[in-house]
Amino acid sequence: MSIPEFVALTLALSIYTAAFIAEIVRAGILSVHKGQLEAGSSLGLSRGTTLRLIVMPQALRVILPPLTNQYLNLTRTRRWRWRSVIPICFRCLRERR
Repeated sequence: MSIPEFVALTLALSIYTAAFIAEIVRAGILSVHKGQLEAGSSLGLSRGTTLRLIVMPQALRVILPPLTNQYLNLTRTRRWRWRSVIPICFRCLRERR
């Protein structure tokens, strides 16, 4: 059983981009100083509430620039993908005739 070229290309591009986005978000969260988490817990906030109200707003300042670059890179790669997929589709249509 072989995977169609289009599906393989889409799957590979999705996994590749998801890995980069996960690393960007992880780095942004880790960039927030540990004292911010301690401050949230000293106020009696749960870990989830501390993450949502204290850590994520600060991490977004670090996350947004590389995330924007990654989405721009994705659109550029997408255009490249369509340039490579369209000839494949036409070839398949010609072979069916």
